[in-house]
Amino acid sequence: KQWYQRRVRGQRLPKFLDVLIPYLKTVSYSYEIIVVDDGSKDKTVDVVQSYVRTHGTDMIRCMKLPSNRGKGGAVRQGVLSSRGAEILFADADGATDIIDLGKVRA
Repeated sequence: KQWYQRRVRGQRLPKFLDVLIPYLKTVSYSYEIIVVDDGSKDKTVDVVQSYVRTHGTDMIRCMKLPSNRGKGGAVRQGVLSSRGAEILFADADGATDIIDLGKVRA
């Protein structure tokens, strides 16, 4: 099961970013994407770095935590490192359609 979770997580992130980034390019406010790697042994950091090379660190950056702090710890670190006045947390599994972001901000 652990192998399956890592494999699925590695496949979900690019799909999520490929929807998120074009959407954010259409909005009129500033934004940043922070991906927190919670001590995983998968390719999360490599995946994010490929997006950083394409889009730059002003748009996307990756925080790699030295050890697993759990979901709450990972979210906390991401929030604390954010530079914005408004913060939205989303899992990369796509459970929330990013197009609904406009409804959240309304």
